[in-house]
Amino acid sequence: MKLKHTLGCCSILALTSAPVMAGDLLFSGFGSFIAGAKDHSNGNAYAGYETYDFSFDPDSLVGIQATGFLNEKVSTTVQIVSRGAENWDSEVDWAYVRYQVNDQFSWRLGRIRVPFYLYSDFVTVGFAYPWITPPFEVYAIPFSNVNGGDVVYQFSAGSVDFLLQAYVGSEKFTMGAADPFPGAETETRNQYGFAAEMSWRSFKFRYAYHTADTFANVDPATLPTDFQVLLGGLATNGFTRTLERLTIERDQYVFHDFAARYDDGKLYFVAEAAMLNGDAEAPDSDRFMYYLTGGYRFGDWMALITYAVRDDDKEDLAQDIPNSGATAPLYAGVDAVAESFVQDTDQITLGVRWDFTPGMAFSAEVIDHTDNKDSDNDAMVTRAGIQVVF
Repeated sequence: MKLKHTLGCCSILALTSAPVMAGDLLFSGFGSFIAGAKDHSNGNAYAGYETYDFSFDPDSLVGIQATGFLNEKVSTTVQIVSRGAENWDSEVDWAYVRYQVNDQFSWRLGRIRVPFYLYSDFVTVGFAYPWITPPFEVYAIPFSNVNGGDVVYQFSAGSVDFLLQAYVGSEKFTMGAADPFPGAETETRNQYGFAAEMSWRSFKFRYAYHTADTFANVDPATLPTDFQVLLGGLATNGFTRTLERLTIERDQYVFHDFAARYDDGKLYFVAEAAMLNGDAEAPDSDRFMYYLTGGYRFGDWMALITYAVRDDDKEDLAQDIPNSGATAPLYAGVDAVAESFVQDTDQITLGVRWDFTPGMAFSAEVIDHTDNKDSDNDAMVTRAGIQVVF
Protein backbone atom coordinates (compact mmCIF):
# COMPACT_ATOMS: atom_id res chain seq x y z
CA MET A 1 0.00 0.00 0.00
CA LYS A 2 1.35 3.40 -0.96
CA LEU A 3 0.63 6.58 0.96
CA LYS A 4 1.45 9.62 -1.17
CA HIS A 5 3.10 11.63 1.54
CA THR A 6 6.40 11.49 3.36
CA LEU A 7 6.85 10.60 7.00
CA GLY A 8 9.64 11.63 9.28
CA CYS A 9 9.88 8.50 11.43
CA CYS A 10 10.12 4.72 11.05
CA SER A 11 9.17 1.59 12.95
CA ILE A 12 10.68 -0.79 15.50
CA LEU A 13 9.69 -4.37 16.16
CA ALA A 14 9.31 -4.42 19.94
CA LEU A 15 7.69 -1.46 21.62
CA THR A 16 7.94 -2.14 25.34
CA SER A 17 7.93 -4.91 27.88
CA ALA A 18 6.00 -2.85 30.44
CA PRO A 19 2.38 -3.73 31.31
CA VAL A 20 -0.28 -1.85 29.35
CA MET A 21 -3.94 -1.16 29.98
CA ALA A 22 -6.84 -1.39 27.55
CA GLY A 23 -7.00 1.72 25.40
CA ASP A 24 -3.24 2.42 25.53
CA LEU A 25 -1.63 3.63 22.30
CA LEU A 26 2.12 3.19 22.01
CA PHE A 27 4.44 4.66 19.38
CA SER A 28 8.01 3.86 18.41
CA GLY A 29 10.22 4.67 15.48
CA PHE A 30 13.56 4.24 13.79
CA GLY A 31 15.61 5.77 11.04
CA SER A 32 18.70 5.14 8.95
CA PHE A 33 20.45 8.11 7.36
CA ILE A 34 23.22 6.65 5.19
CA ALA A 35 25.45 8.20 2.54
CA GLY A 36 27.38 6.02 0.12
CA ALA A 37 29.23 5.93 -3.18
CA LYS A 38 30.56 3.34 -5.63
CA ASP A 39 33.90 3.42 -7.40
CA HIS A 40 33.58 4.61 -10.98
CA SER A 41 35.38 1.72 -12.69
CA ASN A 42 32.16 0.77 -14.50
CA GLY A 43 28.62 2.02 -15.07
CA ASN A 44 26.82 -0.82 -13.27
CA ALA A 45 24.98 -0.36 -9.99
CA TYR A 46 25.54 -2.45 -6.88
CA ALA A 47 23.28 -2.38 -3.81
CA GLY A 48 21.60 0.70 -5.27
CA TYR A 49 24.79 2.76 -5.71
CA GLU A 50 25.69 3.72 -9.27
CA THR A 51 28.43 6.39 -9.26
CA TYR A 52 31.26 7.86 -7.21
CA ASP A 53 28.96 10.78 -6.28
CA PHE A 54 27.65 10.31 -2.75
CA SER A 55 23.97 9.39 -2.53
CA PHE A 56 21.71 9.28 0.53
CA ASP A 57 18.84 7.44 -1.17
CA PRO A 58 19.64 3.69 -1.42
CA ASP A 59 19.87 2.90 2.32
CA SER A 60 18.12 5.81 4.04
CA LEU A 61 14.67 5.31 5.52
CA VAL A 62 12.40 6.61 8.27
CA GLY A 63 9.02 5.66 9.70
CA ILE A 64 6.77 4.99 12.63
CA GLN A 65 4.91 2.14 14.32
CA ALA A 66 1.77 2.49 16.39
CA THR A 67 0.21 -0.25 18.50
CA GLY A 68 -3.17 0.13 20.14
CA PHE A 69 -4.32 -2.22 22.89
CA LEU A 70 -8.04 -2.95 22.88
CA ASN A 71 -7.73 -5.12 25.98
CA GLU A 72 -5.18 -7.43 27.59
CA LYS A 73 -5.38 -9.90 24.72
CA VAL A 74 -6.18 -7.90 21.58
CA SER A 75 -3.95 -5.30 19.90
CA THR A 76 -3.62 -3.71 16.49
CA THR A 77 -0.36 -2.60 14.89
CA VAL A 78 0.39 -0.37 11.93
CA GLN A 79 3.94 0.17 10.69
CA ILE A 80 4.76 2.70 7.99
CA VAL A 81 8.16 3.00 6.30
CA SER A 82 9.37 5.73 3.97
CA ARG A 83 12.42 4.82 1.88
CA GLY A 84 14.80 7.06 -0.01
CA ALA A 85 15.18 4.38 -2.68
CA GLU A 86 11.45 4.76 -3.42
CA ASN A 87 11.44 8.57 -3.67
CA TRP A 88 10.38 8.76 -0.01
CA ASP A 89 6.90 7.48 -0.79
CA SER A 90 5.54 5.81 2.32
CA GLU A 91 4.45 2.19 2.46
CA VAL A 92 2.44 0.22 4.99
CA ASP A 93 4.75 -2.67 5.92
CA TRP A 94 2.60 -4.01 8.76
CA ALA A 95 -1.11 -3.66 9.46
CA TYR A 96 -2.50 -6.47 11.57
CA VAL A 97 -4.61 -7.44 14.53
CA ARG A 98 -3.01 -9.68 17.15
CA TYR A 99 -4.68 -11.97 19.67
CA GLN A 100 -2.52 -13.09 22.59
CA VAL A 101 -4.16 -16.35 23.65
CA ASN A 102 -1.78 -16.84 26.58
CA ASP A 103 1.85 -16.17 27.48
CA GLN A 104 3.05 -18.71 24.92
CA PHE A 105 0.60 -18.62 22.03
CA SER A 106 -0.61 -15.79 19.74
CA TRP A 107 -1.97 -15.28 16.24
CA ARG A 108 -2.11 -12.35 13.80
CA LEU A 109 -4.21 -11.47 10.75
CA GLY A 110 -3.44 -8.72 8.26
CA ARG A 111 -0.25 -7.55 6.61
CA ILE A 112 2.72 -9.22 8.28
CA ARG A 113 6.44 -9.74 7.80
CA VAL A 114 7.53 -13.02 6.19
CA PRO A 115 10.10 -14.82 8.40
CA PHE A 116 12.47 -15.55 5.50
CA TYR A 117 15.71 -14.79 7.36
CA LEU A 118 17.22 -14.53 10.81
CA TYR A 119 16.81 -10.74 10.75
CA SER A 120 13.59 -10.53 8.73
CA ASP A 121 11.37 -9.30 11.57
CA PHE A 122 13.43 -6.12 11.93
CA VAL A 123 15.21 -6.00 8.57
CA THR A 124 14.35 -2.30 8.22
CA VAL A 125 15.64 -1.48 11.73
CA GLY A 126 19.31 -0.91 10.98
CA PHE A 127 20.12 -0.20 14.63
CA ALA A 128 19.14 -3.78 15.51
CA TYR A 129 22.03 -5.55 13.73
CA PRO A 130 25.75 -4.83 13.30
CA TRP A 131 25.81 -3.97 9.57
CA ILE A 132 24.30 -0.98 7.83
CA THR A 133 22.16 -3.52 5.96
CA PRO A 134 22.35 -7.34 5.99
CA PRO A 135 24.61 -8.89 3.32
CA PHE A 136 23.15 -8.12 -0.10
CA GLU A 137 24.20 -11.46 -1.61
CA VAL A 138 21.84 -13.30 0.77
CA TYR A 139 19.08 -10.84 1.72
CA ALA A 140 17.93 -10.45 -1.90
CA ILE A 141 14.30 -11.66 -1.83
CA PRO A 142 12.37 -8.89 -3.66
CA PHE A 143 9.58 -8.68 -1.07
CA SER A 144 9.35 -8.89 2.72
CA ASN A 145 5.64 -8.94 3.59
CA VAL A 146 2.44 -10.84 2.80
CA ASN A 147 -1.26 -10.32 3.30
CA GLY A 148 -2.31 -13.26 5.45
CA GLY A 149 -1.86 -14.53 8.96
CA ASP A 150 0.44 -16.42 11.29
CA VAL A 151 0.60 -18.24 14.60
CA VAL A 152 3.50 -18.06 17.05
CA TYR A 153 4.22 -20.45 19.92
CA GLN A 154 7.02 -19.79 22.41
CA PHE A 155 8.08 -22.06 25.27
CA SER A 156 11.08 -23.05 27.34
CA ALA A 157 12.59 -26.38 28.30
CA GLY A 158 15.01 -25.82 31.13
CA SER A 159 17.49 -23.16 29.99
CA VAL A 160 16.59 -23.55 26.30
CA ASP A 161 14.02 -21.22 24.70
CA PHE A 162 12.05 -22.18 21.59
CA LEU A 163 9.99 -20.21 19.09
CA LEU A 164 7.78 -21.80 16.42
CA GLN A 165 6.02 -19.74 13.76
CA ALA A 166 3.79 -20.76 10.84
CA TYR A 167 2.12 -18.45 8.33
CA VAL A 168 0.07 -18.33 5.12
CA GLY A 169 -0.50 -15.45 2.70
CA SER A 170 0.08 -13.92 -0.72
CA GLU A 171 1.84 -10.87 -2.13
CA LYS A 172 2.28 -8.76 -5.27
CA PHE A 173 5.71 -7.32 -5.97
CA THR A 174 8.05 -6.12 -8.72
CA MET A 175 11.05 -8.27 -9.61
CA GLY A 176 14.39 -6.73 -8.67
CA ALA A 177 17.57 -6.36 -10.68
CA ALA A 178 18.87 -9.75 -9.43
CA ASP A 179 15.77 -11.65 -10.65
CA PRO A 180 15.11 -13.30 -14.06
CA PHE A 181 12.84 -10.57 -15.46
CA PRO A 182 13.71 -7.27 -13.72
CA GLY A 183 10.73 -4.97 -13.42
CA ALA A 184 8.11 -7.68 -14.09
CA GLU A 185 4.94 -7.46 -11.98
CA THR A 186 4.79 -10.70 -9.99
CA GLU A 187 2.41 -12.39 -7.58
CA THR A 188 2.68 -15.24 -5.10
CA ARG A 189 -0.29 -17.46 -4.29
CA ASN A 190 -0.69 -20.38 -1.91
CA GLN A 191 2.33 -19.12 -0.02
CA TYR A 192 3.03 -20.66 3.36
CA GLY A 193 5.94 -21.54 5.58
CA PHE A 194 7.29 -22.01 9.07
CA ALA A 195 10.29 -21.05 11.14
CA ALA A 196 11.81 -22.65 14.22
CA GLU A 197 14.31 -21.02 16.59
CA MET A 198 16.24 -22.38 19.55
CA SER A 199 18.17 -20.13 21.95
CA TRP A 200 20.55 -21.27 24.67
CA ARG A 201 22.79 -18.88 26.57
CA SER A 202 24.73 -16.92 23.91
CA PHE A 203 23.68 -19.20 21.04
CA LYS A 204 20.75 -19.07 18.64
CA PHE A 205 19.92 -21.59 15.89
CA ARG A 206 17.23 -21.18 13.26
CA TYR A 207 15.63 -23.00 10.32
CA ALA A 208 12.88 -21.72 8.02
CA TYR A 209 10.94 -23.25 5.11
CA HIS A 210 8.76 -21.39 2.60
CA THR A 211 6.93 -22.29 -0.58
CA ALA A 212 4.69 -20.42 -3.04
CA ASP A 213 3.16 -20.61 -6.49
CA THR A 214 4.54 -17.69 -8.48
CA PHE A 215 3.11 -15.82 -11.46
CA ALA A 216 4.95 -13.12 -13.43
CA ASN A 217 3.38 -10.75 -15.94
CA VAL A 218 6.24 -10.28 -18.40
CA ASP A 219 5.48 -7.80 -21.18
CA PRO A 220 7.30 -9.11 -24.30
CA ALA A 221 7.66 -5.54 -25.54
CA THR A 222 9.93 -4.77 -22.58
CA LEU A 223 12.30 -7.63 -23.39
CA PRO A 224 15.48 -7.08 -25.42
CA THR A 225 14.99 -7.38 -29.17
CA ASP A 226 17.14 -10.50 -29.48
CA PHE A 227 15.06 -12.16 -26.71
CA GLN A 228 11.85 -11.36 -28.61
CA VAL A 229 13.34 -12.85 -31.79
CA LEU A 230 14.35 -15.96 -29.85
CA LEU A 231 10.81 -16.43 -28.50
CA GLY A 232 9.43 -16.11 -32.04
CA GLY A 233 11.87 -18.74 -33.30
CA LEU A 234 10.87 -21.17 -30.55
CA ALA A 235 7.19 -20.70 -31.39
CA THR A 236 7.77 -21.14 -35.12
CA ASN A 237 9.74 -24.36 -34.64
CA GLY A 238 7.28 -25.84 -32.14
CA PHE A 239 9.53 -25.90 -29.07
CA THR A 240 6.59 -25.18 -26.80
CA ARG A 241 8.05 -26.68 -23.63
CA THR A 242 11.13 -24.48 -23.83
CA LEU A 243 8.91 -21.52 -24.67
CA GLU A 244 6.78 -22.22 -21.60
CA ARG A 245 9.87 -22.52 -19.41
CA LEU A 246 10.87 -18.99 -20.41
CA THR A 247 7.82 -17.70 -18.51
CA ILE A 248 6.78 -17.82 -14.87
CA GLU A 249 3.20 -19.07 -14.74
CA ARG A 250 2.30 -21.05 -11.62
CA ASP A 251 5.87 -22.11 -11.01
CA GLN A 252 6.43 -23.36 -7.49
CA TYR A 253 9.43 -22.10 -5.57
CA VAL A 254 10.82 -23.44 -2.30
CA PHE A 255 13.05 -21.42 0.02
CA HIS A 256 15.17 -22.79 2.90
CA ASP A 257 17.13 -20.73 5.42
CA PHE A 258 19.60 -21.94 8.06
CA ALA A 259 21.26 -19.68 10.63
CA ALA A 260 23.46 -19.86 13.71
CA ARG A 261 24.53 -16.96 15.91
CA TYR A 262 26.79 -16.48 18.91
CA ASP A 263 26.79 -13.22 20.85
CA ASP A 264 28.19 -12.97 24.37
CA GLY A 265 28.33 -9.17 24.44
CA LYS A 266 31.94 -9.09 23.28
CA LEU A 267 32.42 -11.72 20.59
CA TYR A 268 29.87 -11.83 17.78
CA PHE A 269 29.57 -14.52 15.11
CA VAL A 270 26.74 -15.32 12.72
CA ALA A 271 26.46 -17.72 9.77
CA GLU A 272 23.40 -17.88 7.53
CA ALA A 273 22.73 -19.88 4.36
CA ALA A 274 19.71 -19.84 2.07
CA MET A 275 18.57 -21.89 -0.92
CA LEU A 276 15.89 -20.96 -3.47
CA ASN A 277 14.73 -23.75 -5.79
CA GLY A 278 12.17 -23.62 -8.58
CA ASP A 279 10.16 -26.55 -9.89
CA ALA A 280 10.95 -28.39 -13.14
CA GLU A 281 9.22 -25.70 -15.23
CA ALA A 282 10.85 -22.66 -13.61
CA PRO A 283 13.18 -20.73 -15.93
CA ASP A 284 15.73 -19.45 -13.47
CA SER A 285 18.56 -21.26 -11.79
CA ASP A 286 18.62 -22.65 -8.28
CA ARG A 287 20.26 -20.20 -5.89
CA PHE A 288 22.64 -20.94 -3.04
CA MET A 289 23.63 -18.01 -0.83
CA TYR A 290 25.50 -17.69 2.45
CA TYR A 291 27.50 -15.29 4.61
CA LEU A 292 29.84 -15.46 7.58
CA THR A 293 30.31 -12.52 9.94
CA GLY A 294 32.71 -12.14 12.82
CA GLY A 295 32.94 -9.14 15.12
CA TYR A 296 34.32 -7.92 18.43
CA ARG A 297 33.11 -5.15 20.72
CA PHE A 298 35.53 -2.70 22.36
CA GLY A 299 33.35 -0.80 24.80
CA ASP A 300 31.01 1.31 22.64
CA TRP A 301 32.83 0.28 19.44
CA MET A 302 32.44 -2.84 17.31
CA ALA A 303 34.62 -4.01 14.41
CA LEU A 304 33.41 -6.71 12.06
CA ILE A 305 34.21 -8.51 8.84
CA THR A 306 31.72 -10.30 6.55
CA TYR A 307 32.21 -12.70 3.68
CA ALA A 308 29.13 -13.37 1.51
CA VAL A 309 28.56 -15.57 -1.56
CA ARG A 310 25.86 -16.20 -4.15
CA ASP A 311 26.46 -19.26 -6.33
CA ASP A 312 23.69 -20.28 -8.77
CA ASP A 313 23.27 -23.54 -10.68
CA LYS A 314 22.59 -23.16 -14.41
CA GLU A 315 19.32 -24.66 -15.67
CA ASP A 316 19.29 -26.71 -18.89
CA LEU A 317 16.53 -24.74 -20.62
CA ALA A 318 17.57 -25.96 -24.08
CA GLN A 319 17.34 -29.69 -23.32
CA ASP A 320 14.58 -30.27 -25.94
CA ILE A 321 16.37 -28.41 -28.76
CA PRO A 322 18.86 -30.28 -30.99
CA ASN A 323 22.23 -28.57 -30.93
CA SER A 324 22.85 -29.19 -34.60
CA GLY A 325 21.72 -28.10 -38.03
CA ALA A 326 19.06 -25.39 -38.38
CA THR A 327 18.16 -25.43 -34.68
CA ALA A 328 21.71 -24.88 -33.41
CA PRO A 329 21.22 -21.05 -33.26
CA LEU A 330 18.06 -21.55 -31.19
CA TYR A 331 19.94 -23.87 -28.82
CA ALA A 332 22.72 -21.30 -28.46
CA GLY A 333 20.22 -18.51 -27.84
CA VAL A 334 18.31 -20.39 -25.13
CA ASP A 335 21.58 -21.51 -23.52
CA ALA A 336 22.71 -17.87 -23.41
CA VAL A 337 19.44 -16.90 -21.70
CA ALA A 338 19.93 -19.65 -19.11
CA GLU A 339 23.47 -18.39 -18.50
CA SER A 340 22.19 -14.82 -18.04
CA PHE A 341 20.01 -15.99 -15.13
CA VAL A 342 23.07 -17.32 -13.28
CA GLN A 343 24.89 -15.20 -10.73
CA ASP A 344 28.27 -16.07 -9.25
CA THR A 345 29.33 -13.30 -6.89
CA ASP A 346 31.02 -12.73 -3.57
CA GLN A 347 31.78 -9.80 -1.32
CA ILE A 348 34.00 -8.89 1.61
CA THR A 349 32.77 -6.16 3.94
CA LEU A 350 34.82 -4.40 6.58
CA GLY A 351 32.75 -2.40 9.04
CA VAL A 352 32.85 -0.45 12.26
CA ARG A 353 30.04 0.67 14.58
CA TRP A 354 30.06 3.22 17.39
CA ASP A 355 27.14 3.31 19.85
CA PHE A 356 27.91 6.84 21.01
CA THR A 357 24.61 7.41 22.84
CA PRO A 358 21.63 5.21 23.83
CA GLY A 359 19.41 4.48 20.84
CA MET A 360 21.81 5.90 18.25
CA ALA A 361 24.86 4.50 16.47
CA PHE A 362 27.33 5.55 13.78
CA SER A 363 28.29 2.87 11.23
CA ALA A 364 30.78 2.82 8.36
CA GLU A 365 31.52 0.07 5.83
CA VAL A 366 33.61 -0.71 2.79
CA ILE A 367 32.19 -3.46 0.53
CA ASP A 368 34.40 -5.17 -2.07
CA HIS A 369 32.04 -6.93 -4.50
CA THR A 370 33.34 -9.40 -7.12
CA ASP A 371 31.39 -10.78 -10.07
CA ASN A 372 33.13 -14.03 -11.00
CA LYS A 373 31.40 -14.14 -14.40
CA ASP A 374 32.06 -10.56 -15.52
CA SER A 375 34.73 -8.37 -13.95
CA ASP A 376 33.01 -5.32 -15.46
CA ASN A 377 30.43 -5.73 -12.69
CA ASP A 378 33.00 -5.61 -9.87
CA ALA A 379 32.37 -2.78 -7.44
CA MET A 380 33.73 -1.09 -4.34
CA VAL A 381 31.06 0.62 -2.22
CA THR A 382 31.81 2.92 0.72
CA ARG A 383 28.95 4.01 2.98
CA ALA A 384 28.47 5.53 6.41
CA GLY A 385 25.79 7.15 8.51
CA ILE A 386 23.61 7.26 11.59
CA GLN A 387 21.00 4.68 12.67
CA VAL A 388 18.55 5.43 15.43
CA VAL A 389 15.60 3.96 17.36
CA PHE A 390 13.23 5.93 19.54
